[in-house]
Amino acid sequence: MKHSIIIVALLFSSFSIFSQSPIKWSRDGDSFYMLEGGEIVNVALPQNTKKTVVTKSMVTPNSQVGPLTISNYEFSADYSKVLIFTNTKKVWRFIMTRG
Repeated sequence: MKHSIIIVALLFSSFSIFSQSPIKWSRDGDSFYMLEGGEIVNVALPQNTKKTVVTKSMVTPNSQVGPLTISNYEFSADYSKVLIFTNTKKVWRFIMTRG
C-alpha cells in the first residue's frame, strides 16, 4: 500500500492579490489605478495627474483608529463601486490521500 501526500500550492505573478501595489488599467487604457499610501489613486496618462478615488477615511471603520490595509481591489463595470480585499492571512492546506 502506497501513501502519498498531495501539496497544493498557488503561484501568483507579481500583480497578484499578494502584491504590494496592484496596478489596474482603466477599460479605456487612458489611465490606471494603484495603491498609494493606503489609498486608491487614479493616474491619468500621459500627464500623470493623480486623483484619489478611495481615501483612507473611506476604509476606516467606525470602531477603528486607523484605516484597513488594502491588499487588492476590483472595480465594478461602471467604476461606481469598488470591492476591497483586506485583512488577509496565509493559510496552508495539506491533503493526505491513501492509495
